[in-house]
This record gives sequence, C-alpha cells and structure tokens, in this order.
Amino acid sequence: MPVEQNLNKILKEMWRIDEVLISGKSITDTEKEFFNNNLPTIKNYYESNNKYWGSREILD
Repeated sequence: MPVEQNLNKILKEMWRIDEVLISGKSITDTEKEFFNNNLPTIKNYYESNNKYWGSREILD
C-alpha cells in the first residue's frame, strides 16, 4: 500500500507540527492553518491503514 508523494509530505509536516505542540512550543498561524486543513485527511489515512495493517499476521 504505497503512500502518495503529496500525502507523504502532509504526513511529515503534520508529525513535525505535532511534535512542536507536544513539546509545549507555539506554532505559527500558517502552521495552525495547515494542521487544521489537513487533520481530516490524516485521520482518514490512519483509520484506513489501521484496517489494512490490523488484518496482517506475523510471518513465519
């Protein structure tokens, strides 16, 4: 299940912004807008991939 290039860029930036937030630092208005605009896409991505990977078994 390959990740599309554009989605990969969004994922990386979302993780970066989230790490800033978790560290207690402030983000810019631009970062906040990016986060808010892309959060539904990321939630959908993880829900879909959870179903995919949840059905996988350890290889012998």
